[in-house]
Amino acid sequence: MDLLVGLLSEQAIASILTALLAMIISYPLIKVVERAFAGSPDADPETDSDAAPTDASKSPSADDATAVKVMVLGLEGSGKTMMLVGMYHRWAFGSRHGVTLRADETTSRFLSMLARKINNPDCELPAGTRAGDITKAIFTFMVDVVGDSARSSFSLHYADYAGERIRGVLFPSESQSSPDPEVMASLAEAHVLVGVLDGGEIASAMREKLFPPEFANTLMGLMLYLATAKQKTIHLVISKWDLVVDENGQAYPLSKVIEFLDQYPPFYQFHQRPPLIGVRRIIPISTFGLNGFIRVDANGTTHKDHTLQWQPFMAENAVACSVPDVIDTELGHAIETAERVKGRLPRRSLAPLLKVVLTVLNTVTAQWGLRLFDTKGITSEELVRTWWTLKGDLRTDKLEHHSSKPEVILRVLRLFAESVRELEKKFPESKIGHYRPRRTRSRGTDTNDTDGRPR
Repeated sequence: MDLLVGLLSEQAIASILTALLAMIISYPLIKVVERAFAGSPDADPETDSDAAPTDASKSPSADDATAVKVMVLGLEGSGKTMMLVGMYHRWAFGSRHGVTLRADETTSRFLSMLARKINNPDCELPAGTRAGDITKAIFTFMVDVVGDSARSSFSLHYADYAGERIRGVLFPSESQSSPDPEVMASLAEAHVLVGVLDGGEIASAMREKLFPPEFANTLMGLMLYLATAKQKTIHLVISKWDLVVDENGQAYPLSKVIEFLDQYPPFYQFHQRPPLIGVRRIIPISTFGLNGFIRVDANGTTHKDHTLQWQPFMAENAVACSVPDVIDTELGHAIETAERVKGRLPRRSLAPLLKVVLTVLNTVTAQWGLRLFDTKGITSEELVRTWWTLKGDLRTDKLEHHSSKPEVILRVLRLFAESVRELEKKFPESKIGHYRPRRTRSRGTDTNDTDGRPR
């Protein structure tokens, strides 16, 4: 043995050790892929396992500067995975402004398989994420442009862990060990936290006019975590909105749901004490829609009505609100920082996503005869002007190059803005905390609140 070691060079030994390490690391991923796709790359998605993909391969179109990281927090059975299926179903085949949501190949196959099971009258509804499973996906918003197939804009890095692994985060005192380090790492990286509450459990508690112990425990753990999280963009999703009905089958309005939940101190803290900078929302969604496509009988058994079309309700809003809300939060931080320094903020001090948006808006407003800022940096007045521009109608008809990066970014921002307006029109109570500049007019420039353009 000593003779063999002596014959090998240090470089050869290092190469052997590297190869062995690669085999050890890759083995768990190989087993997960085999389980998810029945061991064959050509397996029929209809017969594949419901197991979630462990990780997404890096999409070549995903630009880190325009990436928003979303972390989902919800216990088993809350509807996290179905929410993702509904969102993908709404936008994977194209949407307004020529925008299509594209996923990495592994995630696309997984979500398409679940969608087909929902639509197939002979298939039961897909099971939730199994213990130990992870959904890590990269979604890219692609835009159709003249003379090209599509161009990428924003990307979303989406992390969803099985509810059993989330319990260690929400209820550390109940766990036998410290919180899962992988889950904690994803939480630390996230720009947006999405908490998920089961709407069926909320409705049951409202009908009984009390908080069952298990539901109260879930509510306390989730709301305390969200209320004290370092992230300033937080969305509370109420899933299964089709089940939020009273004893007569009439839908509870969101205002009544919030009024009921406000009786519980952890929710009250989240709802009534939002941060000065940041955005909080309560977003009702129903993956299966409100038209009766899925019906739950008195025994809790679900039935499909395939005379009706599957139409997810608001399922895309947990994603549609993420990018504009992160931009709003980062812009608020920049405004407050510029106010303190009383001078120009250098571009290098701004968050990467905000730098991209500011550059795009500067290009667009130049077409209107107005520059929001120059290359020397940006002042608080210019940042406030930018804030109001983003709140307006981000029209692209004045742009000279309709396949340019600014036009592509703006078309996706318009799609997000329309989705947000639709949500806030249907549910005025949904936005419970957001930043608003103290100065609503920048010096020397009169702007119109509707579209942010100079008058």
